[in-house]
Amino acid sequence: MTDKPAIVISIGDPGGIGPEVLCKALASGQIHPLARPVAVGSAEAMEMANKVAGTGLRVRRVTSMTEAGHDPGCIDVLDSGKLAPGNVTPGVATAISGRAQLDWVVEADALCRRGQAQAFVMGVINTTALELAGAWDEIEKLVEPQPYASYLLVITGPLRVVHMVHHRHVREVCDLIKKDLVLHALEVTQQNFERWGIKAPRIAVSGWNPHAYGPEDQGEIAPGVEMARAKGINVTGPISPDTVYRQNIEGQYDVVLAMSHDQGHIAIKTWGFLGNCSVTLGMPYISTSVAHGTAYDIAGKGVAKADNMLEALKLTANLAAGRGFPNAPNAAAA
Repeated sequence: MTDKPAIVISIGDPGGIGPEVLCKALASGQIHPLARPVAVGSAEAMEMANKVAGTGLRVRRVTSMTEAGHDPGCIDVLDSGKLAPGNVTPGVATAISGRAQLDWVVEADALCRRGQAQAFVMGVINTTALELAGAWDEIEKLVEPQPYASYLLVITGPLRVVHMVHHRHVREVCDLIKKDLVLHALEVTQQNFERWGIKAPRIAVSGWNPHAYGPEDQGEIAPGVEMARAKGINVTGPISPDTVYRQNIEGQYDVVLAMSHDQGHIAIKTWGFLGNCSVTLGMPYISTSVAHGTAYDIAGKGVAKADNMLEALKLTANLAAGRGFPNAPNAAAA
């Protein structure tokens, strides 16, 4: 037996690049020393992707977590038969694949909630396929961050940004910015970072208006920051949104709390798209996902880059083991 954390990875859309980049990431040799990775999905899709990727690894269908994830020469797949053989079509969104994508996420979630795995990496799903299957609402309930419940943390290199409000219209964000929500998001951020091995994380809070000067900044964000500071949270803000992300990149802070999805995402994707991934804070287990699409135009061609999947797997393994972020100055020693 081993004390390495077990990580389950849903393979995502079997017709996209998800299975291929997973094969390539596992073939890098960088994951098995850190964790026990186990794919959840179609063994047939993984066989096809592995052949295209030319990894030299074997794909093995397994029936339990106990036997899986130990052999670096194998790609172990928990295949419950949710996608019948012959239904893997590269580059095409289908209702059949959409239903399977949801089923695999549900299965991975259940494994983590039962304690059979310590973390979950969600492979790339396809909105069109999920909508064809009538599964989009169900997947949203499982993975979509909601205020006062869960928050999206997006990471690329030294830049780490938590989104206080996720997929909401800008006009609606103005109404959602309240001191109690700022406090809750800061509490969840601190709790997660400390659990991952980051002691007393230095949190910066982005303002909402230019120069962090406006009714939301003075009336809600600043009071929320003061409430958090009174509870012992190491937080500064609101800071002008045109400078706070640079300060995080330069190491002044460990993470930035942004007010909205695009406010944080623009900074993340401008700094560096390759290698970025996301973590959902507020889940009962570590839940991460890969920050790119299914790329139907190159699916099945063997040319997809695995950088984002590789970084998501490494990050997830480190967080699950309590080692924090690579090169973080106040992370726990490995």
